[in-house]
Amino acid sequence: TLRRRVGFVTGGFTVFAQKFDGFIFESPTGEEEDELPVYAFVQRNALVHGAEVETVWHLHETVWHNFDLTVAADLVRGRDQSRRENLPRITPFRARAALDWRGQAWTAGAGVQWVDAQRRFATYELPTDSHALLSAYVGRRFTLGNTLLDAFVRGTNLTDAEARVHGSFLKDYLPLPGRSVSAGVRLTF
Repeated sequence: TLRRRVGFVTGGFTVFAQKFDGFIFESPTGEEEDELPVYAFVQRNALVHGAEVETVWHLHETVWHNFDLTVAADLVRGRDQSRRENLPRITPFRARAALDWRGQAWTAGAGVQWVDAQRRFATYELPTDSHALLSAYVGRRFTLGNTLLDAFVRGTNLTDAEARVHGSFLKDYLPLPGRSVSAGVRLTF
């Protein structure tokens, strides 16, 4: 891991590899019982490796407000070493870009996350398609004596994209929620 915490550009880069003796995972048997797939927990030698990177450009910083651009990506691969097969439910390549503005009382931002199609899947596992999720938020902080009140409005999946999380047991049945807007208030005392 390399990390930079000061300056105009901050962020980090990590490369990892982990070899497991006896990695436990749920593996489909290919059988059905009561019209449902049957799975068995198996233990195999496995190799999981990947990389993560996040870079933040501090475009504007003053005492009163900050404006940042964040770009990040990650990649994971997992293999059953005994059978030379892919491990199930491994997240595909993901990339994210976001703009965030913070003032003394206000915050606002928008970002997009792109997830690549997963074509390296385990036996009996179905692939997932790529998707992009757009989000935005705005918030306002109020000080009430010793109490902080944060009010916010957040929009997620603003383009109403169909998205499925490859690591989810339910990905073949349920996509992520479509376009949504939420509002809330948080008190800190």
